[in-house]
Amino acid sequence: MTVQHYPRLAAYTPVEGVITLCEVDSVDIALANVLVGVSHAQPQDGISIIVDNTPQNIIAVPYIDIEITDETARQFILIEDLLKKMERWPGIDGDIGLAITGDVSKKLIKLVQQNCALKFVTVIAEPTIELTLAALENNLSSQQPDSWLWISVHAGCAQTKIKQQGKNIATNVSSEHPMPADAAVAIRLSKERNKSVSATIKSVYEPNTNDPLLQPTHALETLLSEQADVENSVLIHSMPNTAQGNIELYRLEQFLNEKRTEELEDIPWQSLKPSWYNLSSILGDIGVCQLPLMLLLQTAWQQEQPLITIATEDSTRFIWQL
Repeated sequence: MTVQHYPRLAAYTPVEGVITLCEVDSVDIALANVLVGVSHAQPQDGISIIVDNTPQNIIAVPYIDIEITDETARQFILIEDLLKKMERWPGIDGDIGLAITGDVSKKLIKLVQQNCALKFVTVIAEPTIELTLAALENNLSSQQPDSWLWISVHAGCAQTKIKQQGKNIATNVSSEHPMPADAAVAIRLSKERNKSVSATIKSVYEPNTNDPLLQPTHALETLLSEQADVENSVLIHSMPNTAQGNIELYRLEQFLNEKRTEELEDIPWQSLKPSWYNLSSILGDIGVCQLPLMLLLQTAWQQEQPLITIATEDSTRFIWQL
C-alpha cells in the first residue's frame, strides 16, 4: 500500500480561514455542530427518488435555495460569500500563490483573482483534493511563496450533482447514502520558517473499499500508525456510512484498542475509547471542502484530548495534522 507524503507543503500552516456552509457562519459553530450533532439537513420538496416503489424526497444541506439548479451559479454565490468574509483579513505581505479546488470554470478563477486585491505569483486549479495536494507539492519544488490562498468550493446541491448520484442519495438522516451539500472554504497557509516540527500530510489509496470483508482494509491504520497519542485522540472523519466504511472504521478501532490495552492492561478498553464523529452525517457531503474544513477545525479545537481528522475522496483517505 503506497503512502503519499507532502513534506514541502507540510512546512505551511493555516493562519486565517473562513467557511460558507448552510446556516453556519464560523469554524467554531461548525465544530460545535459536529460535536453536538446539530444538522441543518432538510427534505427537499419536489426532488424525489423512488425507494421501494414509493417516491421519497431527498435530504440535502443547501446553502441557497435548491431551485437555483445551475452549478456555476451556485459556485459564484458560495465564492462571493467567501470573498466578503476575507475582506476582514489583515493585509498580506510577501509572495502569495493561489490554489483553487473544485469543478470550477476559468471565469470563476478570474473572479477570485479580480476580487482578492492580491497579485498571485502562481495559480493552481484542480478538480480534486488529491490533485491539488500533488500540484502544490510539485510547485513547491521550484517556487516557495511566503503563503498560499487555498479556496475549495463544492456546489453539491446543483442539479447536475444530484443527478449524478442517481438513487444513491439520502432520503433520511440515517441513510447510508450521502446527503448533498453546498460548501466553500478559504484558508491562508503561511510558511513558518522557524517551525521545529512540521505538520503531517499523508494520503493513501484503499484498494479494498468495494469488498473489505474478503480483503482486509489497512488504509486508516497505515495513515495513523505513526501519529503520536492516536489511541487517545478524538476522531472527526468523513467515512461513508456504508458497510464498507464501517468495516474500515472497525478495523481502525481494533488497531487502536490494541494500543490502549498495551498501555493500560487493567482498564477495559471501552472506558478508554475517545469519541468519534462523522462530519458528513452532520454537514452533508461537502466534497473537496472536507480536508480544508478539517484543517480549520483543528485550529478551533480547545479540548484537552488531541484531535485527529480523516478526510475521504472516493477510495483515498487523507490526514493533515498540525
